[in-house]
Amino acid sequence: MKQTLLILALFLQSFLAFAENITEKSSVADSLLIELRALPHDTTRLKLLEKLVLTEQNSPHYIEYAEEMFNEAQYQKNPKYICSSTYFKILYYYNKNEVDSISKLVNYVKPIAERMEFFRLYFNAQKLLIYTYTYKEKYEYAINESLKMLEKAEELKNRLSGFRVKLDATDNKPGWKFAEAEMRGIPVRVEIGPKDIEQNQVVVVRRDNREKIVVSLDEIAVKLREILEQEQQDMYNRAEEFLNSHIDTATTMDEMVEKFKANRGFVKACWCGDPECEGEVKYQTGGAATRCLIEDEEFISDKCIYCGKPAKHMAYWGKSY
Repeated sequence: MKQTLLILALFLQSFLAFAENITEKSSVADSLLIELRALPHDTTRLKLLEKLVLTEQNSPHYIEYAEEMFNEAQYQKNPKYICSSTYFKILYYYNKNEVDSISKLVNYVKPIAERMEFFRLYFNAQKLLIYTYTYKEKYEYAINESLKMLEKAEELKNRLSGFRVKLDATDNKPGWKFAEAEMRGIPVRVEIGPKDIEQNQVVVVRRDNREKIVVSLDEIAVKLREILEQEQQDMYNRAEEFLNSHIDTATTMDEMVEKFKANRGFVKACWCGDPECEGEVKYQTGGAATRCLIEDEEFISDKCIYCGKPAKHMAYWGKSY
């Protein structure tokens, strides 16, 4: 009984695997395979195999059919189809970037193609081999350059031990890295690339105004501190300028109401200290209340902005939004 169950399980597994393979193949390929079974070993069979390969060039079965075509061409000793099936295999391995496989196939097909004067195929196969070697060389060059930059970046990070430094060595594109640094609020980013390494420099980019500053690697620690201090001062100056441009003064209630209608910001005015007066000011201005008392400036008036009684305080009045 156990043997029967085992045989049934194996049979079902085989059947499911077979069914899966069938579903992966296109309906055109299925009909060509059925037609292929009835054909003799002649040129007609090779033509049909070639059609099958071209039909399934985007299928995982492509190399399987190309191999079958190659074997059939060898069996029939047909140089034309030996060349074309070999070229199909070269294309497959070219897309896989398998240099050794391409090199073997090109060396195999070159003398046949030359003898049969299939020059177009000869040069196309040779061209694919050159492209593959070129790609590989560029890839290896890019890897070596990346390792150099990473080593230099690590060295730079150690040199900037007096700062909080985050090294972004991810595979993300530069634009992604720049946006990430900006969203995190990093005040400056330091960019380094192959040309920068050659010229012993880095590019420092300020977050506040996106200014790019080229700095020598020999001076980076000193210059970076100067850049950060300047950035801090510039941000403070802009903030102070913005604040001062949004502070107005008023000595009468009508003037205060008009100022709040015209602009958002603060109005400097005197106050007697009575909460009822503050409430009336808030009502008439649509929400303005005292925000802080000014203790180090001379009063702009000796009377309360609302009731006219002697002023005890001068305050910044503003609305909350």
